[in-house]
Amino acid sequence: AEYMGDEPTRSMIELHYKTSWDPAFIHYRVKNGAWTELPGKPCSRNDKTKGWVHVSISHDDIEFCLHDNQGCWDNNMSQNYVINNPGIYALHDGIVERLRGSKPILLVSDLDGTLVGDNEALKRFLQYWERQQVPRGSHLVFTTGRELPKYLQLHEELPFKLPSPTFLICSVGTEVFSFDEMGTAQPDVYWQEMIGEGWNRKELLNIVREEFPLLSLQPPATQTPHKISFYGRVDEQWASEMERLEFRVTSMAAQVLVSGKGDWRHVDLVPAKAGKYSSMKFVQAKLGFTSESTIVAGDSGNDIPMFSGEERAIVVKGESSQELLDWINLNRNERHFVADRGIATGVIQGLEYFGFV
Repeated sequence: AEYMGDEPTRSMIELHYKTSWDPAFIHYRVKNGAWTELPGKPCSRNDKTKGWVHVSISHDDIEFCLHDNQGCWDNNMSQNYVINNPGIYALHDGIVERLRGSKPILLVSDLDGTLVGDNEALKRFLQYWERQQVPRGSHLVFTTGRELPKYLQLHEELPFKLPSPTFLICSVGTEVFSFDEMGTAQPDVYWQEMIGEGWNRKELLNIVREEFPLLSLQPPATQTPHKISFYGRVDEQWASEMERLEFRVTSMAAQVLVSGKGDWRHVDLVPAKAGKYSSMKFVQAKLGFTSESTIVAGDSGNDIPMFSGEERAIVVKGESSQELLDWINLNRNERHFVADRGIATGVIQGLEYFGFV
């Protein structure tokens, strides 16, 4: 089911229903009137919100149940469901909820420290997203510094199923994946080709090895075709050496990304066309969203590029947030919101602040 737009006109109920039935029908009556003739009114399905159907009823007070026209019924344990006010509603696992907020949104969120790190809070966020945002056609995109294998490992670590996002942005914005019907990640070949123009991994690696001895190569598992990852120890030469590295690789269609805190930092060389901001704009365009309907969320310094555009941005404060908070203090505007709640719940707080909840 796809969110139909603004609130329905007076005397209109729009119902979104989570089901695998195809087809699905709503059997209803208005107030205490006569029931519709079986099978009732068919519900419509839309590929944009898989697993949901929707139907509009030109009344504002109905009693109803649903069925598949093959003998399977959802009738609220023989009590039927009731909606007695116009509006947009979602029926999910036997619960009818009114949809709040506005039109569909695109949420591009970091994982570790933003959504991941508090299992109970993440579970509440996912329940909220499934019941309030998915029915109206909103899309969730994860953007993470994790490589794909480490993202898949997260699924094994969590005590519940992490739903597949519409897109997954991995390796600090150098890889973009969609998911097939089986939930298998499929790389976006066009993105790989686009960011690879002018990228020379071998030459960049040789330059660092020969000219920047303060950097040591990270293990092979962290390396990808469009990301070269190093460790670096912060000393009195650190700032000048990072400036020199940036200057050295700029002419080679590359950029330097530094993250972490304390004495040791992560240093990534990635294509100049890659990164969290560029990859966010890429999936934004593919999904047909504007900056006005896009929200980004993050908790650390490597999320700063996402916060520099026209999109609304949510800061979730945590252990790695100081660099991001320092940047916000210098660049804050009406598009930036700093949550005072924790992991995952801070994202919902930000959506509330911007009027999307």
